[in-house]
Amino acid sequence: KLTESIGIQRKLLDGGDLTLEAAHTLLEIGRAYRVKGQLQKSLENYLEVFEWTKKYFGPRHPFTARISGIISSLYAESGKADESKLFLEHAATIEQEQPMDAQA
Repeated sequence: KLTESIGIQRKLLDGGDLTLEAAHTLLEIGRAYRVKGQLQKSLENYLEVFEWTKKYFGPRHPFTARISGIISSLYAESGKADESKLFLEHAATIEQEQPMDAQA
């Protein structure tokens, strides 16, 4: 049902940027794929949300760091250490600049 929902949302967007609701749906789809062990499909969803998050919130926002950390974990689970390290460093840099606790 979630994939049907995102398909409908994409049609409504007609090639435009994701909405917050569409990004949330992609996160849910990414989580579902991860639970099923379909790491590549999960990564595809999280990477799309990561790109949207950088545009919507900015590249140095704590939420961008959170998504980056998830992507780092997915790459690590996939055996892609270099990619994992890149995203982990990105998340850590933002966390040092703007701790998530300070945003609450």
